Order: sequence, then structure tokens, then C-alpha cells
Amino acid sequence: AQQDMATAQERRCSGDVPGDTQRGLRVNNAFSQVTFKHVLLPIWIAAYRYKGKPFQFLVNGQTGEVVGKAPWSFWKIFFFCVFIAAVLAVALYSFFWQEHFFARGVADLRPLFEQMPKLLIILVAALAMRMWADEKRAGTLEVLLTLPVPRWQLVLGKFIAGMVLMTVALALTLGLPVTIAHMGNLDLGPVVGGYLAALLLSAAYLSIGMCVSAATDNQIVAFVGTALACAIAYQFGGTGTHFESVARGVLDLRDLAYYAGIIAAGIGVNVL
Repeated sequence: AQQDMATAQERRCSGDVPGDTQRGLRVNNAFSQVTFKHVLLPIWIAAYRYKGKPFQFLVNGQTGEVVGKAPWSFWKIFFFCVFIAAVLAVALYSFFWQEHFFARGVADLRPLFEQMPKLLIILVAALAMRMWADEKRAGTLEVLLTLPVPRWQLVLGKFIAGMVLMTVALALTLGLPVTIAHMGNLDLGPVVGGYLAALLLSAAYLSIGMCVSAATDNQIVAFVGTALACAIAYQFGGTGTHFESVARGVLDLRDLAYYAGIIAAGIGVNVL
């Protein structure tokens, strides 16, 4: 804008100078107290209908900020609570009753982490089955894909949301090591390693589950497909071996690179 004003000012000064030929005309412009009455930003406006109710939202094309209303589901909140309760129930059952913790007389969390890889197959499959399949079934996937947001951000956002849920579920079991630490001499190395291994394995399973969920609009198919894919990865792909290595409290770069490779590959396939 200032360049346009300077050009117009020079043209006006040239017209005020008498004569047909001008040489060495110089115009110095100074701008001060510059204010703007209106600031134009790229804004994306969208409206969609979900279960008979209209929803509208705005997206700032410069910052990516989203403003508007989103539908919420009583059943999704209910199943979230059931999911958390199931994690705690299975963890407590496998730790105290299935592995006979009190009969062993050892203050450790080995029984919990021995069952963790198999437990995570079911839990992550139940979590990942809705991520993309539910979007396809409800018809909201088209709305997401037409947002002025890169596709990798959508995929990464769903992945982070799933990992936050898994982290919350695992964090609720922290009462076990706290209780056992008061009962005996608990070695914290394997405990920290076990939880880190559980998070890494959850991330690997979740990236696989997101790929399966993106391939179908049926949640049951997504659940079964994710469970089978994760079971194959556990049995033949080495996820169980690398989990045991990290759970012992020993961090090996090969284990971290293994999980990072699975996560990166899964997110990459989702973006494609």
C-alpha cells in the first residue's frame, strides 16, 4: 500500500512541475501514524448436519484456529468411562488374582507388564476402530478433508488424542506401584521401563489401528482387523520382544528405532 501511495505521490508532483521534460525529480515520502480500519483474513466457513442438527464453524486460514460448536455424544462419553474402567479392571485382575501376587511374596510389577502386550491389543483395537471408520459412517470425513488444514495435521491430531487417552488409562494404574512401594522394596527401574514400554507399544498399535480403521467404514471390521494385525505384529513382528527389552529398564536405541519406525510408517500411510 505504501508503494502505491509513493508512486501516486511522485506522479502528482511530476504534474505540478512546469515544463515538458524533467530530470532529477526526487520525492521523499514519510509515513506516520499508520492505522488500519479493516484487516482482511482468509476465513473458511462451513456448516454440516449431524443426526438432524445443523452445526457451523469458522476456521482462521492464517492461524488455523477453529471457532464453533461441535456435536457431543452421550454414548461416546459413556464408552470412554467404560474403556477406562475396563483398563483398570483387567489390570487389577491380571495383577492380583491371575498371577497370585500375594502368594509370590515379591514386590514388583512383573505380572502386570507380562500381560500388558496382550491387554493392549484389545484396548487399542477398541480405541482405534472408531477413529476413521466412524467418520466415514457419519459422513463427516468429507468435512474434515475439505478443511484448510494439511492432512498430516488431521492424522497427527487423531493420533495424539488417542495417545492422550491411553496415557490417562495407564496413569490410573500408578496406584499399584505406589501401594507396592509401601509394602516392600520396589525397584523403580523396571517400573519406569514398563510404563515407557507400554506407551511405545500403545503408539505402535495405535498407528496400525488407524490404518485399518481408515480402510473401512465398519467399526466391527476395524476392531477385528486391528486386533489381528496387532496380534501378528506381537507374535511374528517382534513387538513383544522389544517390549520385554524396554520393560526390563534398559533403553536400547534399537528398540526405540523399532517403535519409531512403526509409528512413522503408520502415520505416513494414514496421510496417504
